Amino acid sequence: MYTRILVSAVLATAACSSSSGRSANGPPSLPVTSGSDTLTIAVGTEVSTRDRGLAVTFVRQVSESRCPANVVCVWQGDAAVRLKAVSRNGTVEATLHTELEPKTLEVGGYRISVLDVQPYPGAGDSARTSRVVVQVVRND
Repeated sequence: MYTRILVSAVLATAACSSSSGRSANGPPSLPVTSGSDTLTIAVGTEVSTRDRGLAVTFVRQVSESRCPANVVCVWQGDAAVRLKAVSRNGTVEATLHTELEPKTLEVGGYRISVLDVQPYPGAGDSARTSRVVVQVVRND
């Protein structure tokens, strides 16, 4: 009897996680793709890729509706950020999302994808400066 309860609890816990790498209530795990740069950018600052072919600026956080880490929600919510990307081919500014579209931006042979916006709501570090984590992949 105890074994059945334990197995049921384990299966129920596993069912609560989603395919996006996000726990039921918490920030996403960050995927790693070979041949890419993962950049963490504080609001108002610019960071360049390793090859110096692209510079990305976190202009501002546009919206925050993600479910706080300490709350159970029906929908996980979304965060939106305004990014500016400068390459040899020009400058593009766009709003990208964590869950809604658009999630990616193509500019100058690079694809920029938002992986995370920090701090995560309800994670206890709300006094920290906003940061965005993006993955930049060179389109060869």
